[in-house]
This record gives sequence, C-alpha cells and structure tokens, in this order.
Amino acid sequence: NVLSKIFGLINFLYAALLQSVWPLCAEAKYKDDKSIYNQIKVKYIGFGAILVFAISLFIYLARDLIILLLARDAGISFSFTLIAFFAIYHMIRIWTDTYAMFLLSTGNMRFLYISVPCQALLSGVLQWYGSVLFGLPGIILGLIMSYILTVSWILPYSFNKNVQGRLCR
Repeated sequence: NVLSKIFGLINFLYAALLQSVWPLCAEAKYKDDKSIYNQIKVKYIGFGAILVFAISLFIYLARDLIILLLARDAGISFSFTLIAFFAIYHMIRIWTDTYAMFLLSTGNMRFLYISVPCQALLSGVLQWYGSVLFGLPGIILGLIMSYILTVSWILPYSFNKNVQGRLCR
C-alpha cells in the first residue's frame, strides 16, 4: 500500500503532463503532422521512464527511512523484486497511457473499447493467480502481464495503423 501510494504520485504527475499535451495532439491530427506525435513519444515517454527509474532508485536506497516515516508499526519491508515490479508496471503504464491519449485525442477509440475490458478481465485473473502463487509480488506481476498481453502492444499497433498511417498522405 505504501509503494502504491508513492508510485501513484508518478501516475498523477504523468496524467497531468498528458493532459497538457492533448491540444498538441489534436493540432497534429488537424495539420496531418505525424512528426508532432513522434516528438511527444520520445520526449514524454523518455521523461516518464527517467522519472520512474529515479523514484524507484530513491525508494530502494531510502526504503528503511520510508518505512520508518510512513509505516513504522506495519511490519513491512520493500524487497528489490517488489520495487522492480512496481517500476516495470509504471513504465508500462507510461507507455500505454501515452498511446491511449494519442488515440483519444484523435477520436479513434475503437481499439480502446475492445482492449481495455480484455485487459481488465485478464488483470483480475492473473492477479488472483499471482497472489496465490507469489503473494504481493504476484499481484503486481499479474498486472504487468495483463498489460503486456493486451494494451501495451494493441494501442501502439492501433495508433500506428489507423492514425499515423492516415496522416501525411
């Protein structure tokens, strides 16, 4: 729960960042300029990955202090594996959230309507199995696998095929 709250801050910051980029994406579609999407991908996914890595490293190095300050009497610990799984999950979220915003900003939501419910269903099943087999790290691993098996490739594929393929023709 403590790690979820700390890493949740990353999602909040990145979501705010994506909201600020939405008008640029709408303008890119209006101008039929796919170079704007490419610039946003490189700049913002890169920034998000650096942010996740830096916060993950900080959490790992300061984990005893974080537990002392935020969960003194909870009797918890943060293993390297758990921190790494949270980092991987949030890097995948940065990737998928960026492509979801691209699709939403262009009004191309068909693949979102299909892939997100599939991801959610698969997520529930994989988290349950992961928790039974591995405990808390298994829950995060179930989330990671549900994203990898669905939206992490479906959303970029949909964007590249249905949006970028139509731009600049």
